Order: sequence, then structure tokens, then C-alpha cells
Amino acid sequence: MRWLVGPILSTMRTPQACVHALASRERDRSGPKRPGDRRARELAGETIPDLVLDSSMREPVELDAWVGWKILYFVPGVPVSAAADAAEHLAFVRHREAFESRVVGVLGVSVQSRNELLGLTVKLGVEHPLLADPALALARALSLPTLREGDRECYARMVLVLDGLLIRHAFFPIDEPARAPDQAVAWLRLNGGGGHGGYLGA
Repeated sequence: MRWLVGPILSTMRTPQACVHALASRERDRSGPKRPGDRRARELAGETIPDLVLDSSMREPVELDAWVGWKILYFVPGVPVSAAADAAEHLAFVRHREAFESRVVGVLGVSVQSRNELLGLTVKLGVEHPLLADPALALARALSLPTLREGDRECYARMVLVLDGLLIRHAFFPIDEPARAPDQAVAWLRLNGGGGHGGYLGA
């Protein structure tokens, strides 16, 4: 477990404080005007590309093969965001029954490699697919907001609600990673989202 030590030796933060600090840092990096806000509002009604991405499953995932409603959540997947990413992954794990009761699939996306994602599934007990998109193919196709960590470009934290390949709603920015599933579940309940779904290749 990694503890953050501030400029003064006695300044230490708890793991929970680290998650909030990292989420705040990600939010601040998008700038005071948060240009991704406008793009997020424009996403509803657009269609995501039918890509095939490596995943934590045995086979690559074809997005079009995952029929019906699904949640596609994006995390940076870089070392500095590891604590906040883990909190978000685990939150979706805890909400599994809420999504399954509405027949809604869940998929996570990051710039991490398939091997890194396989390690995460074991470490965190994540059963839903985690998709590897190191080339940011979805970001390029949809003009999704991204962050830069050193020389690495990565996804900004975002949650998309999909009906097939149609984007019904986008949550951005994600200020509290551990609460991202709550927002998605509340939207689905309010808007009657859910129904037939599942991965045809499973």
C-alpha cells in the first residue's frame, strides 16, 4: 500500500485521502474551463465505433457483440492514478447485483496492457471485462477528453451509458471515483434503462 508523504516529513495521508487527492488532481488538470464538459454533453445520441479490443477475458472483446445496455467506464490506468482507479473498479464490483438486476453489462477501459489488466482482475477480484486501449482508439474516434501524465496520454475519468452502440448519457467529470456506479445506477432507474443484454462471445 502506498502512502503519500508531503513536503514536510510529518505530513501523511490515509489511502482514502489519497483517492480524493488524485481525483482532484485529475479534475484540476482538465483546466478551469474543463473543455471536456462540453464534449461530454455532445456525446448523447452518438454511436461508438465497433472496435475489437484486447481484454482481461480470454478473447478480445468486440463492442458490437455485447448487445443491449452497458456501462463503459474509463480510468486513466497510469501509476499516479492507481489508487483512484482501484477504488472505481471495486465500486463497480460492489454494484454488480444492481447492474445485473437491470440486465446491464459493465466494461472498464484504460490505456493499460492486457497483461496489466489481467493482474488487476486477480488483485482486485474484478469479474467484469477490462478493455485495453493503449492507442486511445475510442478517444480518437469520439474525441473523448484525455489527460497527460509525463509523456503518456491517458483517458480522463468518464462513464458512458450505452444502449447497444448508442450513447444515451455521459458522466463527466467524475469527481468521486467510488461513487461513479451510484450515478450510473440512479440514471438507469430514472430513465428506465436496461433490458436484454449480454456478451455473445461469453
